[in-house]
Amino acid sequence: MDELSISIIIPIYKGEMQMQRLFRMFAESAEVVSNLKNVEIVFVNDYEKADSGCGKHIVEEIWDSINKDKYSVKYIDDGKHRGIHGARVRGLGEAKYKYVLFFDQDDYIEKSYFLTQFNSLGNNDFVVCNGYWHDKQLIYSSVEQQKRVLSKEYALKYLPRVISPGQVIVKKDIIPDVWCDNVLKYNGNDDNLLWLILIMNGYKWAINGHAEYTHHENGLNASYNWEEMARSKEETLEVVRKESLITGNDFHIYSSTIKRYVNKYYLYKQYDKLFVELEDKENVSYGKDHRYAIYGMGIYGKRLWDYALENDYAIEYGIDRDENTKEDGYPVIGLEDVRDDVDCIIVTPVFSYEEIKNKLSKCSNADIVRMDEWMKKCITC
Repeated sequence: MDELSISIIIPIYKGEMQMQRLFRMFAESAEVVSNLKNVEIVFVNDYEKADSGCGKHIVEEIWDSINKDKYSVKYIDDGKHRGIHGARVRGLGEAKYKYVLFFDQDDYIEKSYFLTQFNSLGNNDFVVCNGYWHDKQLIYSSVEQQKRVLSKEYALKYLPRVISPGQVIVKKDIIPDVWCDNVLKYNGNDDNLLWLILIMNGYKWAINGHAEYTHHENGLNASYNWEEMARSKEETLEVVRKESLITGNDFHIYSSTIKRYVNKYYLYKQYDKLFVELEDKENVSYGKDHRYAIYGMGIYGKRLWDYALENDYAIEYGIDRDENTKEDGYPVIGLEDVRDDVDCIIVTPVFSYEEIKNKLSKCSNADIVRMDEWMKKCITC
């Protein structure tokens, strides 16, 4: 049985108090794998000021308590705010083992993480596990979906659907210089750029169908800072163009995909402003004599549902194509099960609104409205 070794790179942004938890979590998982002989954790302080010794002291405490034949820990603290991409690249420069795991400070793994990841990896270049959102909803509904979202075709049309680098163990020597040399200024898309490069260059990936990872949302995640995400996508497109990472018709497809995401993120930013206005408005009365369904039970569908119930709107059910949403605490049906028993269906995915409206109109006589238009009426009426 071949011996295994891994470097875990964790940017720390005001998260020194997470460091002990992170080390214990990885150590517990590593003890399950008998041939995992070397585990290195590289913490990179990504705050613009040195942490006054707090992180260094914690590392010293960890160092005093560990089995030094198996574990090592480093803390890089030079008072520079590089952004998450820069911090990952800085940590990678210190990493010394064959495999690398980039990890976010607030996330979690199961005790069996390393066991199932390395068992699934085989002779491939990187492995992607299933996982959970913070509310224990599965990231992928099936292994088939997991395979589909890592294909070249999907990467061009929709971008690689890896929610966080914590799902991935990758061989260090395949991480390309072009990713290290083109550090994104804005947070949110550097890991997606890495998976794109690996997928488009034909590196071999493996699927781990076990849910071994949990993505934690703390309100600071770049994935919900819509303007930051938009700018990061635009930066990524410029890197892809400048370095000719994708060319010809493939670049045209990818460019259209990025622009679609950018437009969506700026629209989400507007949604957030509308929600603030709506939640601040007292005695909203518009449309309270109607019975509603909500189409699209993602972030904003759930937020709208919660607002509506708190303000005495009659919400009968949600409509969503994702079967996982049905297990997320909301009464949700599929499009094929839409009933003609509500007065109005509010549609949250604006960019595909016309297509959704056409489908809904074939199975319901209800009024069909865009979410932002409905919210504006609630605010102004």
